[in-house]
Amino acid sequence: MAKILSVLSGKGGTGKSTISAALAVSLAARGHRVMAVDLDIGLRSLDLLLGMENRIIFDIGDILAGRCELQAACVPHPKYPNLRLLCPPISSRAEPAKELAALIRRAAEGVDYLLLDLPAGLGLSVRMAQELSDLCIAVTTPDLVTVRDTRTTLDLVLKAGPKPCRLVINKVNRAAMRAGGIIDLDELMDRIGAPLLGVIPMDPYIASDGVSLPSEKQRSGQTQKILDAMAGRICGEYVPLVLRSL
Repeated sequence: MAKILSVLSGKGGTGKSTISAALAVSLAARGHRVMAVDLDIGLRSLDLLLGMENRIIFDIGDILAGRCELQAACVPHPKYPNLRLLCPPISSRAEPAKELAALIRRAAEGVDYLLLDLPAGLGLSVRMAQELSDLCIAVTTPDLVTVRDTRTTLDLVLKAGPKPCRLVINKVNRAAMRAGGIIDLDELMDRIGAPLLGVIPMDPYIASDGVSLPSEKQRSGQTQKILDAMAGRICGEYVPLVLRSL
């Protein structure tokens, strides 16, 4: 059974789905069998970020309606065959949470990591994180509104019981952060109350185009090195955090 990673955020615009795609690629590049599951029903994005939008034929709605089997909807990545993607329907019809949870448990069989890209906000995200995740990865940006929403989301997840949580601070620009009312990263971590998984600086490439099919040149850049280090920490490796250049 896979280790289930839930990637969540208190509000939209944090780069949560981009980081989900990047972590899935980094884990697969290490040789792990990875299942990425997009649960943002009606607003999916992992297929675009992973360059797989033209490969999706069946989705979670088709499985739950009995129109296809699970494996038919789990699409292998063209570059990383040990990475598979399971997408939600584009329609906005809500899928029952109980059936979704059971489906995700089935999808976790036979892989090393199952990564859930949960929708921003509360509701389904909190329930899925509570019920399924072995590790919650909260993605925030360094502004007061998003930091407070992230803290609220994690507090709700942890109401059901203790669960390992890690924090990713994305789009970091120290001048903009201070202008927004946060003195430094230590203050931000204290406000949220979760240990760091990684800190990602503002990156124009990531902000505009996501991380679909990173080239070898892109994978050697600073941001990709940070993402690869985050994947290493998820795998239990000791990878020191280096924040001096951010």
